[in-house]
This record gives sequence, structure tokens and C-alpha cells, in this order.
Amino acid sequence: MQRPVGKILASLIAFTIASAVCFQAALADGPAPTPSPPSPKLPPDLAKRIMELSDVVLEHHIDPPARQQMILSGIKALYRAAGVSVPSGLSRRVSALATPEQLAAFLKEAWPKKIARPLPAKDLEEALLNGVCQSVPGEAFLIPEKERKVSEQAAGNRYVGIHIALTMDKQENRPQIFEVVEGGPADRAGVKKDDLIEQIDGVDTKGMDMRQTVDRLRGAEGTDVTIKVRQPKESVPRTMKMTRGQHQRATVQGVRKRSAGGWDVRLDGSDPIGYLHITQMMASTPHELRKLARQLESEGVSALVLDLRGLGGNSVHTAILLADDLLDHGPIGRVRTAHGETTYPADPDALFRGWPMAVLVDQTTSGTGEWLAAALQDNRRAILVGTPTMNPRANPGQGVMKSLISVGDGAWSIELATGYLERGDGRPLTSFDPSSQPETAEPGRSKMGVQPDHVIAGPAVRPPALGRPADEPKVASDPTLRKAVQILRESPKKT
Repeated sequence: MQRPVGKILASLIAFTIASAVCFQAALADGPAPTPSPPSPKLPPDLAKRIMELSDVVLEHHIDPPARQQMILSGIKALYRAAGVSVPSGLSRRVSALATPEQLAAFLKEAWPKKIARPLPAKDLEEALLNGVCQSVPGEAFLIPEKERKVSEQAAGNRYVGIHIALTMDKQENRPQIFEVVEGGPADRAGVKKDDLIEQIDGVDTKGMDMRQTVDRLRGAEGTDVTIKVRQPKESVPRTMKMTRGQHQRATVQGVRKRSAGGWDVRLDGSDPIGYLHITQMMASTPHELRKLARQLESEGVSALVLDLRGLGGNSVHTAILLADDLLDHGPIGRVRTAHGETTYPADPDALFRGWPMAVLVDQTTSGTGEWLAAALQDNRRAILVGTPTMNPRANPGQGVMKSLISVGDGAWSIELATGYLERGDGRPLTSFDPSSQPETAEPGRSKMGVQPDHVIAGPAVRPPALGRPADEPKVASDPTLRKAVQILRESPKKT
């Protein structure tokens, strides 16, 4: 399972604290109403957990909301989970809170006395805490400690599991395979996309929620798990046993995958032009790029198309390493945090020295992928071809650096925006200069992201499925790639 983990975890963490709302009784006319279940008891130390969470946001977020705003958002989320209405004057009462003691007294008073449906206190607490996160700009997620370890494994391209992505089939009320990572344990065992999981180690999955499913499928490296699956339109199930393990995904791909392993990296035709597509930024990506660079050199390639379409992410460290591999001088970019600004320079020496390079971008190039493209453009290392990249201000979570920070005793961490990504000269990734707006832009709206040197109209390239190779690039049918090849043919090789 990949990065959607953060959002799944957020939903798991989302059912939290409850607040004081007067129960709305039904009108006296008609049959007697069904009594509402009593609310579970207020969890102990809840005020302390809210203070710890808001303290982390206030200290580390690049532009945090006020503590009272976070508390108000959390209390409203609590009431929604409890199925009760928000009392009048709530905002005024929350804005008056100034100390942990006042917050604790407020929670005791505000905790709902009745709820619309039976819920454990843990679900109400999670709803409140998730509501606190919803008020944080740029998206924020609470992640339990065990899920933090999984997230770190995924970011390092060393995730331990059977390597599938899951969804839920509402008709069957069972977990379903959304994607199978090519070459992983599930793929080798014969698991297919859209398979419905009927059993996990002999346990029926009917009615099993996502958290229970994930917990049963996960396990230590080297341990076995047996699942029974079937395709939706088939009646005969298949039983497969597989061993959990690591499986490194290719995050830098060539033109086409070779049957014996590895990639063809040279575009078809007589020109010595290579093609690499960075599909994800993980800890392994710089090493993969350097390995394929050696292959390109050995095959006599002397110009490169670097495809960054579909590349996003928030891994600043990996983006810096990639940019440093591609640049031999100049600033890579700048990160502005709540505590100051840092500019990252490129060291001398670089891959593909003297080669002309064309970089492909489009509206799916975002986050640190966009930051990398800007660094190559600003240092005149590459010609950018395609469509303008994403607008980070119009797409929460883009154009920012995100960090995982422990909360309180370390049982939880929060992922939140801790810095803005800026170009080497301090410009934001998005221009807000009204004079630079195209005539069709709405007043006050920004120009979209990084502007290519050669703008090519066309649909965005769909990112490859989880763990699968991207579609083979075709010069004839891809106008962006065709323009890049034309530019490289006309570019003299530098020395």
C-alpha cells in the first residue's frame, strides 16, 4: 500500500472527541421517539492531547491557524460524528479559552449528553482530533506510530507486505484489490486487479472494514499469509499463499521494459536521444537515475528527454539529491519555514554533462516534481516543454514541504506543511503578479505554476498505475515528446 495510507489513517483517526450539545427532542405529537443512546464518558486527558496537537501545529506549520480556530473545528467535527446540532454561541465560547484548565472545563461541559447512534468514546475522540487537523492549511493527517513506520518504509521504497492497494466493494461488502504492484508477492502468487478478498488466513472478510483488513494482511517480513479471492463475475475462488517481503518499485523508467529485466532507454530512431521518466520520488530514485545514466552513456546516447509528467510529492531531501545529480552549479531552490529560509546549492559535477536536455511537464507535475523542474529551468540546464504545472495555492498540499512530527508521548505523529517551496531566487512556484496574468484569467487569480519554455497544448499524461510501467512513449502520437525530440535534434552538444 502506498501513500494513500496517510489519508486512510486520517479517516481512522477522524472519529474523535464529543462536545456539549443539547439533545433535540422530537415534537410531542405522534409516536414516542426512540430514546437516543447515552454518550460515552469524556476520555481522560483529552484536553491535554488537544493542547499537545495544537502546540505542534503552532510551532511547526508555515502558516498555522489560531489555537481557538483548531479547537472550534474539532468540536464541530465531534458534533457531526455524534449526530447532534451545534449550539449557538459556540464560536464565542471557544474564542474565550486561554488556558489548558479552561479547555478542560469547557470539554467537560460541552461533551454531548446524548448521541444519535451508539459510538465508542475512541471514535468520538478521533473525530474531534481529526477536526482539529481539518482546520490546518495544506492538509494535515494524524498517523499512529505503527503507521508512521509503514509510511517511512514506503517513502524509502522498502515497504514490507504483499504489495497491493485496496478499496471496498460496497455491493459485496468485502475488500477488493484496487492495484497489484508488478513483481511483488501478490503479483507473483497470481492475485489480479479487482479480485474480491473472501478470506484472510481462513477468516471471512464479509463486513470487515479497511482497518481490520489491512491489519490482517500486514505482518513481519518473511511471514506467510493465505488469501482466498475471486473475480467479481466468477463463482469459483482461488486460494493463494504468499510470503510478506520488501519489493523495490522502479521509480525511474525507460522507454520499455525488457523481458529479461531492465529498460530500453533509447528512443526509436537514428538520433542518439535517451528517454527517462521519473514516476515517483523515493529514497531509491537518485540511485536508479545514476544507474540508468551509466547505461545511457554505454549505449552512445548524447541527449536526454527527462519526463516529469505525473511527478508530485513532498520529499524535499530526494528532490535536492536529484537536482544535485543534474546540476553542476547554481541554486537548487529555497525552503521557507516558520523558523527561517534555507537555500540549497548544487555541488560541482553532474550526470549527463554537456548533453542537451528537454524536460517534459504538465498540470500533473506538482510539489517537489515542480520544484525540480523549476531548478533545471532557472539554471538553464534544460528546456521545459509541455503545459504549465499545478498551481500550489489552488491545490492544497502542493508547493509545500511536509514533515512528520511526533505529538505528545510519540504514540501519534502529525503530517503537516512545514515549509513553502520557492525557486532559487526566492520566487514562489506560482506567480501572483497581476500584470503577468493571461487575458482569460480571473481577476486576482495566479498564473499556473512553472511556465514551460515551449507550451504544447494537449491532455495531461495519466500517471502509471501503482507499481506498473508507464505507457510506452510514442513520438508520433505525443506532441510534447515530439517537440522535445525536435529541440534536441537542433541543439548542439556542449563540451
